[in-house]
Amino acid sequence: MLKQSFRLRSSTDFNKTYKFGRSTNAATLYIKALQTRQPISRCAVVVSKKVAKKATDRNKIKRRVAEIVRVNWDKVTPGYNLIISLKQDIATLDQSKLEHEVLECLKRAGVVR
Repeated sequence: MLKQSFRLRSSTDFNKTYKFGRSTNAATLYIKALQTRQPISRCAVVVSKKVAKKATDRNKIKRRVAEIVRVNWDKVTPGYNLIISLKQDIATLDQSKLEHEVLECLKRAGVVR
């Protein structure tokens, strides 16, 4: 899990990122990225009930994606708010394929060095 200082939590930050951020898509997820003037980047993972009905399944999906982001956090350029939203269930997706997809989407968003 990401450190608390690297997590996006405020509803105003969510709303600004959704409204003004630029998005990039992949097969299973999309990323909204908004450049800020802060010295650190912050990230949130969102899984809707359309993807998984049970809260335990949604939390498991969030933990898998958050772990990928945490391991590769040193590659993320400071000064961004990131929202990673899942479009479909990734329970059957291999971890290495998921990691490749997340990193490719982050590169397309322009937030990875």
